[in-house]
Amino acid sequence: MPIPHAVRAFALPLCAALFAGPAQADTYPSKPLRLIVPYPAGGYFDLIGRSVGTRMGQLLHQTVVVENRPGANGVIGAQAVAVADPDGYTLLLGGIGPNATNVAMYNKLRYDLRKDFVRIIHIVNSPCILVVNPSLPVRSVADLLALVREKPGTIPYASAGVGSSQHLFGELFLSATQTRMMHVPYQGSNPSVAALLSGEVPVSFGIASDVIEHVRSGRLRALATTGEQRIQELPEVPTMKELGVPVVANGWFGLYAPAGTPPGIIETLHQQAHAALQDPSVRTRISAHGAAEVIAAGPQALQALQDAEIARWQRVAKENGISAQ
Repeated sequence: MPIPHAVRAFALPLCAALFAGPAQADTYPSKPLRLIVPYPAGGYFDLIGRSVGTRMGQLLHQTVVVENRPGANGVIGAQAVAVADPDGYTLLLGGIGPNATNVAMYNKLRYDLRKDFVRIIHIVNSPCILVVNPSLPVRSVADLLALVREKPGTIPYASAGVGSSQHLFGELFLSATQTRMMHVPYQGSNPSVAALLSGEVPVSFGIASDVIEHVRSGRLRALATTGEQRIQELPEVPTMKELGVPVVANGWFGLYAPAGTPPGIIETLHQQAHAALQDPSVRTRISAHGAAEVIAAGPQALQALQDAEIARWQRVAKENGISAQ
């Protein structure tokens, strides 16, 4: 029996739609991928993106193009990914700022962390380092606390801006030790480190990748780190936890895709990102520059971390009256 023309006209597009999903998954990726890094080129965020992205591209047999979209502590880059097509060709290198602390800092984000992204892999943790300019007469956390208690609210500490990791880690430390210092926000990490090196501001809770070389050269003095364990690059520097200060906190980085990206594509991306992080050259590059620990944990672990971090930093921000708006 002949099939009426009208039925054929309806059925052919329907069949094409039904078979398009599996066919696309089988051929993925068929073109270059974009990895949005929501911070400027040249920093540690950028180094992670380029290190992991380059190796993933080799494993996927496609180019991974790193695109820097800085601004508003990662908001601009994260928003670009949140509204991108969920086809696996636009990814976000997220982290503690765009994927956790921004919830505490901004009353109205232009994206929903829980609804607009799919988690792929937890890449790395990197602690902060409590550092001082050598002109400050302190050689330990105990010395610093004695000075701060002698002059409450007057000793300044530098950060990369209101709501930055340095700021929040600093407030976490001050809350834990029941002390007060004067927060001095700068417009980014580079100006805050420059102020620290010049002695304009004597203290900072520096991102490891920003300050570790200055510690090695003697231009800064490290008092403690905020990780669970001492870092290999500065084995003589104790953790806060060792010193009896209940502060354990890390900067962290993860890979995300827009919500709605097919599960098969997410699995492919997770497998290749995990493989990239097993590459010794990638691990060495990431670890050496940021005193970092490569994690390579899956989507569920990244989700659990993100949820815990959002709750923690919302509490810290609320207790200390911190807001970027």
